[in-house]
Amino acid sequence: MAIPDLPAYGELIYALPTKYPSISHSTLVLATIGPTLAKLDGQVTFQGNVVLDVWELIDLDARRIRNYSYEVYRAGEKVFWYAPLEHPHIPELASTHPHHRHT
Repeated sequence: MAIPDLPAYGELIYALPTKYPSISHSTLVLATIGPTLAKLDGQVTFQGNVVLDVWELIDLDARRIRNYSYEVYRAGEKVFWYAPLEHPHIPELASTHPHHRHT
């Protein structure tokens, strides 16, 4: 699925805390980093001491996320993450790609 244009994606991102009451705080920032690239970076804090750490590299021409990293923390401990990198040499991670669990 293609992402909307940059202004529409920004509206979506910045409206998240008002649309979802479980979000207590957001530091997400969407910014261009070149003529055809943008990045989304920051954290979303949810009730229950859960924090989502977000990083996206966005291809503006293709309207898609080119690269990304998402990490979820509960009470300061990383519980899982999503990343585009495969880990075929680590069976515990290879079987769950792109979702990796840290326990």
